[in-house]
Amino acid sequence: MEVMVQNFLGNINHISNWIIYLFFFLSAVLQITVPPYPGDTLLVFGGYMGSTQMYGGFIPIFLSYWTGTVLTSLVLYELGKWKGEAILKTKLISKYFGEKHQDRAKIWVLKYGIITFFICKFIPGINSLMIIFGGIFKYNKIWAYIGIGVASLFHNIIFFSTGKAIGGNWDNIKKFLSVYNRTVLIILLIGLAIYGFYWVIRKFKIKQK
Repeated sequence: MEVMVQNFLGNINHISNWIIYLFFFLSAVLQITVPPYPGDTLLVFGGYMGSTQMYGGFIPIFLSYWTGTVLTSLVLYELGKWKGEAILKTKLISKYFGEKHQDRAKIWVLKYGIITFFICKFIPGINSLMIIFGGIFKYNKIWAYIGIGVASLFHNIIFFSTGKAIGGNWDNIKKFLSVYNRTVLIILLIGLAIYGFYWVIRKFKIKQK
């Protein structure tokens, strides 16, 4: 899929601006709904395209992607709210996300809300699932919309700005994304380790009482 995207972007010199905006909008939709889609790669490349002042510059390319990201995320939230816990009983969710993990996700969504949406936006493959859970567990709609919008804005600005800085070289883009993914993984593991340590200490103190 990434090769197809690169081939498309390599032949865009004579494509209408509106086709480019539609492409980035649909790419945002696919990044949310089909996690293997190389959305982060396109975010970075979109920043480079905007910096060259091609296709109307930075703003229309950025807005097309951000709009696609937010609208698709809100649809997932509303889907979760509409279908409710019936989604949790589907084979796909129950197989890879059992009741124990579902209960934990519910606690995180209801207790931390916006912070959860914000953090998960930077964790590939988890973001969409947590948004659906936000709807299923009926997290406050206004705050969910705000959290999704702000998290998407912050995330997209970081990647577009990076693209502007490193340019359109695919090797440089891949190197950046590789470092980014490793960094996110390390931070996540450290966070889980701290949480696990805190949980063990808390359980130990309760037993002592």
